[in-house]
Amino acid sequence: MTAGQAVKLVSVRHRINSGTSATVKLQNNGADITGFTGISVTTTATTTDPADATLADGDMLQLVVTATSGSPQNMSFSLFFETVV
Repeated sequence: MTAGQAVKLVSVRHRINSGTSATVKLQNNGADITGFTGISVTTTATTTDPADATLADGDMLQLVVTATSGSPQNMSFSLFFETVV
């Protein structure tokens, strides 16, 4: 990210290949990101689109699995960002 720019996390898309579900959350530098907690990931591809979360240069995002049900396997999790100039 260059000076004068901001980046926002705008949505995520997710699914598992098999099993029942996984519950996940996203953290920024170890703190939960509002709206990106309690995300239920199932075999149906789904987009989660809460309020945008502004990020700063050097922020580190973590995907945390908080619970599983029915032995979920092969999670896909895509993050979508918007750059603001």
